[in-house]
Amino acid sequence: AVNWTITELNLSNQADRKFDDEAVNVLCGGLQKNESLHTLRLGNNGLTSDCCRGLGELLKCHPNLGKMEVYLNKQIGAAGFKLLAEGLESNSRLRILNFSDTSPGKEGGVALRLS
Repeated sequence: AVNWTITELNLSNQADRKFDDEAVNVLCGGLQKNESLHTLRLGNNGLTSDCCRGLGELLKCHPNLGKMEVYLNKQIGAAGFKLLAEGLESNSRLRILNFSDTSPGKEGGVALRLS
């Protein structure tokens, strides 16, 4: 058997393929044991705050994730960004969190600032 080491995973622009919040949460559960991933791209998928449960958990435990992109997911609001902020509290590796064209709102922004 071949052992593949994934360092970058780009699943952006997959909304028309039914890549939704539930799929993100399942994916994140599987990625928790992958220590080689450095970049996760999930931009422009029509995701909502529900996907941030899995993303926040991934941020809590993943030792090497340095870049996460969730841009153009306009339905991720304050509740989602609070979950991401919880994950960031125990993450010292993430250097880039791209959420352009996605608004954390005031409450989400405060949560991110405090994390």
